[in-house]
Amino acid sequence: VASLQGGAVASLPIRADGSLGEAVSVEHFEGPKAGGISHAHACVLDRTGKWLLVPTQARGSGYDRLWVLALDEATGKLTRTSYAEARKYDEPRHLVFSRDNHHVYLVNEKASTLRVFDFDAKEGKLTAKQVVPTLQDTYVGPNMASAIVLSQDGKQVYVSNRIKEGIPPEGEGYAGTFRGQETVVSYSIDPATGLLKEPHWISCEGYTPRFMTLTPEGQLLVANMDSDTLQFFDIKTGKARYTGKTVETESPCSVVFR
Repeated sequence: VASLQGGAVASLPIRADGSLGEAVSVEHFEGPKAGGISHAHACVLDRTGKWLLVPTQARGSGYDRLWVLALDEATGKLTRTSYAEARKYDEPRHLVFSRDNHHVYLVNEKASTLRVFDFDAKEGKLTAKQVVPTLQDTYVGPNMASAIVLSQDGKQVYVSNRIKEGIPPEGEGYAGTFRGQETVVSYSIDPATGLLKEPHWISCEGYTPRFMTLTPEGQLLVANMDSDTLQFFDIKTGKARYTGKTVETESPCSVVFR
């Protein structure tokens, strides 16, 4: 479990009845000065289950980094082993592993970039290989990159772009309007190198696409927090295409299927 404002990540045991026990391991991420913390925005296990990756944001008091922690599966103990330094003000947010576990794709929220790493699962080492923008080079307005999703076949990565949370600009009707931000961008993954290419942007059909996930049928679901809607996109060709399906809800932040 990652604690954003607490600047920590914790390991909790699952009891036989499904309930949670007290944390058996807590790792606090310090800042460069006394009292500072690095804000842990997420925690993601690699596909071996041996390494936990934690992106932290500085937010004026900590470090913009991607930390690697070793997980002792028998005890649940977490141990910091290494980290990859981000550019100042990048503010790393979310990440996904490639299907073969050889690459990591990290979204930098404030920089509006996507960083690609090679990942050594034997040593738990990250090697930065590429940085690509999540915005078109003709868009010069505000933006914060948000969610990231890997396609089921592992051939595409999808990232959402959002303006800062709040009321959308007055006087601008949204439906069908391409705004530059408030988009989903797709990238093809080079099967030989893991690097990203061929970006393609599409309107997210709402405001503030804070979260995305895949549906059981393989569609891309985008949760547009400030338009109070869920939008569904077909991704069979790799590029996202709006299906026309919208579900109205209240300020959606996360979605799971059962």
